[in-house]
Amino acid sequence: MKHAKFRLLLDEISDCYVEQDFGKFCRNVQLPLDLITRTGLVSLRSEDELEQNFSTYIDLMAASQLSQIVRTEVGLEQCDEENWIGTYDTDLLRKGTRISPRYRSSMLMRWESGKFRASSILNARGHSDWMRMADRYCGADREVA
Repeated sequence: MKHAKFRLLLDEISDCYVEQDFGKFCRNVQLPLDLITRTGLVSLRSEDELEQNFSTYIDLMAASQLSQIVRTEVGLEQCDEENWIGTYDTDLLRKGTRISPRYRSSMLMRWESGKFRASSILNARGHSDWMRMADRYCGADREVA
């Protein structure tokens, strides 16, 4: 059952970006949300910070013409009664074609009320990585708010 719930979380987080549904994103994470990227830690402590970060990714998705995010479970481990670590691969697609190499991440999640909520993501794709991807596939003339 927990594996199915983890896959549901991965799908929901992927879909919320494509659907531009900030409410769905909020229902699947908890504050503070820590994102550990190649360039360092980003800790989102308020809903305003979360929304600003979400909006930046939406803009970068548009600039890179990203149409689908596919996250695939690699593993799931229980830490204690409430905390779990899920590992997954991510593919970023434009019209069915991968636009960057697949990458692996791990997510610390809290099990509450019959579902997982993300609290930390290790190897999150940071804004700077998305900007490089947008430059590579769309050129420097893209518009990003």
